[in-house]
Amino acid sequence: MSLLLDELFNNVTMDAFVSLINLQGKRHKNQSQLPSKGSYSLSHDKSLINNSAAENKKRNVKMSDKDRLPVFPSRMSLAIFKARLKGAQRGHSLLKKKADALTLRFRTILKSIIETKTEVSEVMKQAQFSLAEAKFTCGDISHVILQNVTKASVKVKSKKENVVGVTLPLFEPYQDGGDTYELTGLARGGQQIDKTKKSYGRAITLLVELASLQTSFITLDEVIKVTNRRVNAIQHVIIPRIERTLAYIISELDERDREEFYRLKKVQEKKKKIKAKEELEKKKRQEAGDHSEAATIFDDFQDPDILFD
Repeated sequence: MSLLLDELFNNVTMDAFVSLINLQGKRHKNQSQLPSKGSYSLSHDKSLINNSAAENKKRNVKMSDKDRLPVFPSRMSLAIFKARLKGAQRGHSLLKKKADALTLRFRTILKSIIETKTEVSEVMKQAQFSLAEAKFTCGDISHVILQNVTKASVKVKSKKENVVGVTLPLFEPYQDGGDTYELTGLARGGQQIDKTKKSYGRAITLLVELASLQTSFITLDEVIKVTNRRVNAIQHVIIPRIERTLAYIISELDERDREEFYRLKKVQEKKKKIKAKEELEKKKRQEAGDHSEAATIFDDFQDPDILFD
Protein backbone atom coordinates (compact mmCIF):
# COMPACT_ATOMS: atom_id res chain seq x y z
CA MET A 1 0.00 0.00 0.00
CA SER A 2 2.84 2.37 0.87
CA LEU A 3 4.60 1.58 -2.43
CA LEU A 4 1.41 2.38 -4.34
CA LEU A 5 1.06 5.72 -2.55
CA ASP A 6 4.72 6.59 -3.21
CA GLU A 7 4.34 5.82 -6.91
CA LEU A 8 1.13 7.89 -7.10
CA PHE A 9 2.81 10.81 -5.32
CA ASN A 10 5.80 10.67 -7.68
CA ASN A 11 3.51 10.67 -10.74
CA VAL A 12 1.53 13.63 -9.42
CA THR A 13 4.64 15.66 -8.61
CA MET A 14 6.16 14.83 -12.01
CA ASP A 15 2.99 15.97 -13.81
CA ALA A 16 2.92 19.17 -11.79
CA PHE A 17 6.60 19.82 -12.57
CA VAL A 18 6.02 19.31 -16.32
CA SER A 19 2.98 21.62 -16.34
CA LEU A 20 4.99 24.27 -14.44
CA ILE A 21 7.80 24.10 -17.04
CA ASN A 22 5.27 24.48 -19.89
CA LEU A 23 3.67 27.48 -18.17
CA GLN A 24 7.04 29.18 -17.73
CA GLY A 25 7.85 28.59 -21.41
CA LYS A 26 4.56 30.16 -22.54
CA ARG A 27 5.14 33.14 -20.27
CA HIS A 28 8.64 33.76 -21.70
CA LYS A 29 7.25 33.43 -25.22
CA ASN A 30 4.52 36.01 -24.55
CA GLN A 31 7.02 38.40 -22.98
CA SER A 32 9.27 38.08 -26.01
CA GLN A 33 6.34 38.99 -28.29
CA LEU A 34 5.52 42.16 -26.32
CA PRO A 35 7.01 45.39 -27.69
CA SER A 36 9.90 46.92 -25.86
CA LYS A 37 9.67 50.17 -23.94
CA GLY A 38 11.33 52.08 -26.74
CA SER A 39 9.07 50.74 -29.47
CA TYR A 40 5.87 51.39 -27.47
CA SER A 41 5.49 54.95 -28.69
CA LEU A 42 2.90 57.63 -28.08
CA SER A 43 1.28 57.02 -31.48
CA HIS A 44 -0.04 53.69 -30.21
CA ASP A 45 -1.79 55.48 -27.31
CA LYS A 46 -3.25 58.06 -29.69
CA SER A 47 -4.60 55.37 -31.99
CA LEU A 48 -6.24 53.60 -29.05
CA ILE A 49 -7.80 56.87 -27.86
CA ASN A 50 -9.08 57.69 -31.36
CA ASN A 51 -10.58 54.22 -31.77
CA SER A 52 -12.35 54.43 -28.40
CA ALA A 53 -13.65 57.92 -29.22
CA ALA A 54 -15.00 56.71 -32.57
CA GLU A 55 -16.71 53.75 -30.90
CA ASN A 56 -18.26 56.02 -28.26
CA LYS A 57 -19.51 58.38 -30.97
CA LYS A 58 -21.12 55.52 -32.89
CA ARG A 59 -22.67 54.22 -29.68
CA ASN A 60 -24.05 57.68 -28.82
CA VAL A 61 -25.54 58.04 -32.31
CA LYS A 62 -27.24 54.65 -32.00
CA MET A 63 -28.53 55.48 -28.53
CA SER A 64 -29.85 58.87 -29.69
CA ASP A 65 -31.72 57.15 -32.53
CA LYS A 66 -33.23 54.68 -30.09
CA ASP A 67 -34.12 57.30 -27.46
CA ARG A 68 -36.42 59.27 -29.78
CA LEU A 69 -39.70 58.25 -31.33
CA PRO A 70 -39.86 57.26 -35.01
CA VAL A 71 -41.46 60.19 -36.83
CA PHE A 72 -41.35 61.97 -40.18
CA PRO A 73 -40.25 65.59 -39.56
CA SER A 74 -43.01 67.98 -40.64
CA ARG A 75 -44.95 70.94 -39.31
CA MET A 76 -47.88 68.70 -38.43
CA SER A 77 -45.59 66.33 -36.49
CA LEU A 78 -44.11 69.32 -34.67
CA ALA A 79 -47.57 70.50 -33.56
CA ILE A 80 -48.61 66.96 -32.54
CA PHE A 81 -45.51 66.35 -30.42
CA LYS A 82 -45.77 69.78 -28.80
CA ALA A 83 -49.30 68.85 -27.72
CA ARG A 84 -48.04 65.46 -26.50
CA LEU A 85 -45.28 67.12 -24.50
CA LYS A 86 -47.75 69.51 -22.92
CA GLY A 87 -50.08 66.62 -22.06
CA ALA A 88 -47.21 64.59 -20.58
CA GLN A 89 -46.11 67.53 -18.43
CA ARG A 90 -49.67 68.10 -17.22
CA GLY A 91 -50.08 64.39 -16.47
CA HIS A 92 -46.81 64.40 -14.55
CA SER A 93 -47.98 67.39 -12.50
CA LEU A 94 -51.32 65.75 -11.67
CA LEU A 95 -49.73 62.42 -10.75
CA LYS A 96 -47.19 64.22 -8.58
CA LYS A 97 -49.97 66.02 -6.71
CA LYS A 98 -51.84 62.73 -6.35
CA ALA A 99 -48.73 61.02 -4.94
CA ASP A 100 -48.22 63.88 -2.46
CA ALA A 101 -51.85 63.72 -1.29
CA LEU A 102 -51.70 59.93 -0.91
CA THR A 103 -48.42 60.17 0.99
CA LEU A 104 -49.94 62.71 3.38
CA ARG A 105 -52.94 60.46 4.02
CA PHE A 106 -50.58 57.46 4.35
CA ARG A 107 -48.63 59.18 7.13
CA THR A 108 -51.85 60.19 8.89
CA ILE A 109 -53.09 56.59 8.81
CA LEU A 110 -49.73 55.33 10.07
CA LYS A 111 -49.90 57.71 13.03
CA SER A 112 -53.49 56.59 13.76
CA ILE A 113 -52.43 52.91 13.61
CA ILE A 114 -49.70 53.48 16.19
CA GLU A 115 -52.08 55.33 18.52
CA THR A 116 -54.86 52.74 18.07
CA LYS A 117 -52.52 49.81 18.76
CA THR A 118 -51.36 51.46 21.97
CA GLU A 119 -54.95 52.08 23.02
CA VAL A 120 -55.98 48.51 22.09
CA SER A 121 -53.30 47.05 24.33
CA GLU A 122 -54.49 49.16 27.27
CA VAL A 123 -58.18 48.37 26.66
CA MET A 124 -57.52 44.63 26.32
CA LYS A 125 -55.55 44.69 29.56
CA GLN A 126 -58.45 46.40 31.35
CA ALA A 127 -60.93 43.94 29.80
CA GLN A 128 -58.91 40.97 31.04
CA PHE A 129 -58.79 42.42 34.54
CA SER A 130 -62.56 43.07 34.43
CA LEU A 131 -63.20 39.49 33.33
CA ALA A 132 -61.04 38.18 36.16
CA GLU A 133 -62.94 40.35 38.66
CA ALA A 134 -66.31 39.14 37.29
CA LYS A 135 -65.23 35.50 37.57
CA PHE A 136 -64.01 36.12 41.10
CA THR A 137 -67.31 37.76 42.07
CA CYS A 138 -69.92 35.52 40.44
CA GLY A 139 -67.99 32.46 39.40
CA ASP A 140 -67.62 30.93 35.93
CA ILE A 141 -70.41 32.28 33.71
CA SER A 142 -69.12 31.00 30.37
CA HIS A 143 -71.60 28.08 30.19
CA VAL A 144 -74.53 30.44 30.86
CA ILE A 145 -73.41 32.75 28.03
CA LEU A 146 -72.97 29.86 25.58
CA GLN A 147 -76.47 28.55 26.33
CA ASN A 148 -78.30 31.88 26.08
CA VAL A 149 -76.51 33.60 23.16
CA THR A 150 -77.74 32.34 19.77
CA LYS A 151 -76.43 35.03 17.40
CA ALA A 152 -73.93 37.86 17.44
CA SER A 153 -75.27 41.14 18.73
CA VAL A 154 -72.35 43.20 17.37
CA LYS A 155 -71.82 43.16 13.61
CA VAL A 156 -69.58 45.02 11.19
CA LYS A 157 -70.64 47.03 8.14
CA SER A 158 -68.33 48.31 5.45
CA LYS A 159 -68.30 51.63 3.60
CA LYS A 160 -66.05 53.14 0.95
CA GLU A 161 -64.08 56.36 1.02
CA ASN A 162 -62.66 58.04 -2.08
CA VAL A 163 -59.24 59.64 -1.59
CA VAL A 164 -57.82 61.22 -4.78
CA GLY A 165 -59.44 58.54 -6.91
CA VAL A 166 -58.44 55.67 -4.60
CA THR A 167 -61.21 53.69 -2.90
CA LEU A 168 -60.44 52.88 0.74
CA PRO A 169 -62.60 50.46 2.78
CA LEU A 170 -64.01 51.60 6.11
CA PHE A 171 -65.37 49.16 8.72
CA GLU A 172 -67.79 50.22 11.45
CA PRO A 173 -69.31 48.05 14.23
CA TYR A 174 -73.02 48.35 15.03
CA GLN A 175 -75.47 46.78 17.49
CA ASP A 176 -77.87 44.32 15.86
CA GLY A 177 -80.97 44.22 18.06
CA GLY A 178 -81.26 45.04 21.75
CA ASP A 179 -79.00 44.03 24.58
CA THR A 180 -80.29 40.83 26.18
CA TYR A 181 -78.57 41.44 29.50
CA GLU A 182 -78.98 45.19 29.69
CA LEU A 183 -80.27 45.08 33.29
CA THR A 184 -78.17 42.56 35.13
CA GLY A 185 -78.77 44.08 38.53
CA LEU A 186 -76.27 44.53 41.31
CA ALA A 187 -76.55 41.16 42.99
CA ARG A 188 -74.21 38.22 42.33
CA GLY A 189 -71.59 40.42 40.58
CA GLY A 190 -73.90 42.18 38.12
CA GLN A 191 -71.90 45.38 38.32
CA GLN A 192 -68.67 43.59 37.42
CA ILE A 193 -70.36 41.81 34.50
CA ASP A 194 -71.64 45.15 33.15
CA LYS A 195 -68.13 46.62 33.46
CA THR A 196 -66.70 43.63 31.57
CA LYS A 197 -69.29 44.06 28.81
CA LYS A 198 -68.37 47.72 28.35
CA SER A 199 -64.64 46.95 28.33
CA TYR A 200 -64.96 44.27 25.66
CA GLY A 201 -67.37 46.46 23.66
CA ARG A 202 -64.72 49.19 23.59
CA ALA A 203 -62.10 46.59 22.60
CA ILE A 204 -64.27 45.38 19.68
CA THR A 205 -64.73 48.97 18.45
CA LEU A 206 -60.97 49.59 18.55
CA LEU A 207 -60.15 46.28 16.85
CA VAL A 208 -62.56 47.03 13.99
CA GLU A 209 -61.07 50.52 13.65
CA LEU A 210 -57.57 49.02 13.62
CA ALA A 211 -58.58 46.54 10.91
CA SER A 212 -59.97 49.39 8.81
CA LEU A 213 -56.79 51.44 9.25
CA GLN A 214 -54.49 48.54 8.38
CA THR A 215 -56.52 47.68 5.26
CA SER A 216 -56.36 51.32 4.13
CA PHE A 217 -52.63 51.35 4.94
CA ILE A 218 -51.91 48.35 2.70
CA THR A 219 -54.08 49.72 -0.12
CA LEU A 220 -52.41 53.13 -0.01
CA ASP A 221 -48.96 51.56 0.08
CA GLU A 222 -49.60 49.70 -3.18
CA VAL A 223 -51.21 52.71 -4.87
CA ILE A 224 -48.35 55.03 -3.84
CA LYS A 225 -45.79 52.61 -5.29
CA VAL A 226 -47.67 52.42 -8.61
CA THR A 227 -48.15 56.21 -8.73
CA ASN A 228 -44.48 56.93 -7.99
CA ARG A 229 -43.48 54.42 -10.66
CA ARG A 230 -45.67 56.24 -13.18
CA VAL A 231 -44.32 59.63 -12.12
CA ASN A 232 -40.73 58.45 -12.56
CA ALA A 233 -41.53 56.86 -15.93
CA ILE A 234 -43.10 60.08 -17.23
CA GLN A 235 -40.33 62.26 -15.81
CA HIS A 236 -37.30 60.20 -16.83
CA VAL A 237 -38.49 58.29 -19.93
CA ILE A 238 -41.53 59.73 -21.68
CA ILE A 239 -40.86 63.48 -21.40
CA PRO A 240 -37.13 63.24 -22.35
CA ARG A 241 -38.02 61.01 -25.31
CA ILE A 242 -40.63 63.49 -26.57
CA GLU A 243 -38.19 66.37 -26.05
CA ARG A 244 -35.51 64.56 -28.07
CA THR A 245 -38.06 63.85 -30.80
CA LEU A 246 -39.04 67.53 -30.87
CA ALA A 247 -35.38 68.56 -31.06
CA TYR A 248 -34.90 66.15 -33.98
CA ILE A 249 -37.97 67.52 -35.81
CA ILE A 250 -36.90 71.15 -35.25
CA SER A 251 -33.35 70.45 -36.45
CA GLU A 252 -34.64 68.70 -39.59
CA LEU A 253 -37.08 71.52 -40.35
CA ASP A 254 -34.34 74.12 -39.84
CA GLU A 255 -32.07 72.18 -42.16
CA ARG A 256 -34.86 72.01 -44.72
CA ASP A 257 -35.43 75.78 -44.45
CA ARG A 258 -31.73 76.43 -44.96
CA GLU A 259 -31.72 74.18 -48.01
CA GLU A 260 -34.77 75.98 -49.40
CA PHE A 261 -33.15 79.38 -48.80
CA TYR A 262 -29.97 78.25 -50.52
CA ARG A 263 -32.01 76.88 -53.42
CA LEU A 264 -33.84 80.19 -53.87
CA LYS A 265 -30.58 82.11 -53.77
CA LYS A 266 -29.14 79.89 -56.48
CA VAL A 267 -32.27 80.31 -58.63
CA GLN A 268 -32.11 84.09 -58.30
CA GLU A 269 -28.43 84.10 -59.23
CA LYS A 270 -29.14 81.94 -62.28
CA LYS A 271 -32.00 84.20 -63.34
CA LYS A 272 -29.85 87.29 -62.99
CA LYS A 273 -27.13 85.72 -65.14
CA ILE A 274 -29.64 84.67 -67.80
CA LYS A 275 -31.25 88.11 -67.84
CA ALA A 276 -27.86 89.83 -68.15
CA LYS A 277 -26.95 87.48 -70.99
CA GLU A 278 -30.23 88.20 -72.80
CA GLU A 279 -29.75 91.96 -72.38
CA LEU A 280 -26.25 91.69 -73.80
CA GLU A 281 -27.46 89.68 -76.80
CA LYS A 282 -30.29 92.13 -77.41
CA LYS A 283 -27.89 95.06 -77.34
CA LYS A 284 -25.59 93.30 -79.80
CA ARG A 285 -28.50 92.64 -82.16
CA GLN A 286 -29.59 96.26 -81.99
CA GLU A 287 -26.08 97.42 -82.73
CA ALA A 288 -25.86 95.02 -85.69
CA GLY A 289 -29.19 96.30 -87.07
CA ASP A 290 -31.11 93.06 -86.53
CA HIS A 291 -34.83 94.01 -86.13
CA SER A 292 -36.36 90.55 -85.82
CA GLU A 293 -39.80 90.07 -84.30
CA ALA A 294 -40.10 89.48 -80.58
CA ALA A 295 -41.11 86.07 -79.27
CA THR A 296 -44.79 85.42 -78.53
CA ILE A 297 -46.68 82.84 -76.49
CA PHE A 298 -47.55 80.95 -79.65
CA ASP A 299 -43.92 80.14 -80.41
CA ASP A 300 -42.37 76.81 -79.44
CA PHE A 301 -40.46 77.35 -76.24
CA GLN A 302 -38.60 74.99 -73.91
CA ASP A 303 -38.17 76.00 -70.30
CA PRO A 304 -34.51 75.45 -69.39
CA ASP A 305 -33.48 73.98 -66.06
CA ILE A 306 -32.23 76.95 -64.08
CA LEU A 307 -31.17 75.26 -60.87
CA PHE A 308 -29.22 72.25 -62.16
CA ASP A 309 -27.97 73.73 -65.42
